[in-house]
Amino acid sequence: MLGERADGVTYSETADYWEAPINARSSLVFTPWIESANDIDRGQRGEAVVGVKRLIFRDGGTALAMQAGVFWKSEPGEGCSEGGVELRFLGGMSSPSGDRFVNVELAGRALEGGCGGEKLDVTVGYHPTPHWMGLGQIFVDSPMGGDESVKTQLTLVHFGDTPGHGVQIGVRARLDSGDAEPAVVLAFWG
Repeated sequence: MLGERADGVTYSETADYWEAPINARSSLVFTPWIESANDIDRGQRGEAVVGVKRLIFRDGGTALAMQAGVFWKSEPGEGCSEGGVELRFLGGMSSPSGDRFVNVELAGRALEGGCGGEKLDVTVGYHPTPHWMGLGQIFVDSPMGGDESVKTQLTLVHFGDTPGHGVQIGVRARLDSGDAEPAVVLAFWG
């Protein structure tokens, strides 16, 4: 993702999501994130979670899961450690035809020294053909001792002939401030 802050500083974000099955109900998850910009002390900052996700319930088009893991943050705030824990609840529903879906994720994070916060991610999707999917997303990040951010993202995903492989492109903007700080989103699915 590439965007511009209200003060004119250009920034980029790189995120990844890796999930490896352990068994039919559990998987290992790794989610690193890096932001680069001139207004960050060291030029970049990052976060990462390594955890285990466990399916709690599945029935037709409804699924619930819980994820627990260790959390690392490069700039945790004064008096707080870089390492901590994250607990995440995930829930999703799809239409009987499977072409429409909603996914909600709620995470709580805690770092030694009293830092942490909550995150809420909501995704609504429409998958009308095997090759196209549209996504509308809202991301709320509420760190303890920091500024809350609310961002929205609208993207299209085009899948090729290889199942699960695609290219996602779209836009992201802030909803919580006077300046939208627009960004271009480019992602690869595999």
